Amino acid sequence: MSRTKKKTEPAPFAGLLERVTVAEVPDQEEDVTYALDREAGTAVVNVRPDVDPEARHTAQLRGALKLTLSGYGAYNEAITRKYDRFPSEQDLHDQAEADALDALEPLLLQVHPYTPAPASEA
Repeated sequence: MSRTKKKTEPAPFAGLLERVTVAEVPDQEEDVTYALDREAGTAVVNVRPDVDPEARHTAQLRGALKLTLSGYGAYNEAITRKYDRFPSEQDLHDQAEADALDALEPLLLQVHPYTPAPASEA
């Protein structure tokens, strides 16, 4: 009887996180900003250089979540183009997106926790 190697599964969300780029932008006012490209399926997370590594990690995960939820934003934009913008419905969409991000972020942090880089020896 021959033994076959067990196929290893990729780390959860690895493919998703590969589509999120974190870039330092020294002259931006906010700590973190997000830019999504729905067509390419990528996100760029812009951070100031003074943002700590754990916050960068969390921002990258949030960028992945925003990318995942961006389809709902596309739907919302299509409806808005067709039927016009209604402030109460837009507020409802924005709040639902914020609630989803807040609920999913802790779960994603459990699956992909921050691990500090090993200290380099001098």
